[in-house]
Amino acid sequence: MVSLDDQHRGHRVTFGDNAAGLRVRRYVSTMAARPITFSNHAYVEWSSQFDRDEADEADEDKVITQVRDGVLIPGLKALEQRFGSTL
Repeated sequence: MVSLDDQHRGHRVTFGDNAAGLRVRRYVSTMAARPITFSNHAYVEWSSQFDRDEADEADEDKVITQVRDGVLIPGLKALEQRFGSTL
């Protein structure tokens, strides 16, 4: 974890180069949960920044898909399981 901001319900994390089989370097992910004022729900904003090896430049879409399917989607599903349908 790089930073935690309880007041703004956010945090930043990083992981090592090529962790979990992802072909990325300098990965940094930022997440924030924003309350939706008309209901007991939250909007989760999650972004990732990373570098790829030059050999992967042609496979940009493939690397983005790997990050989406290997990190972001499972992470959002875990949040939903933990906090239920109010997320």
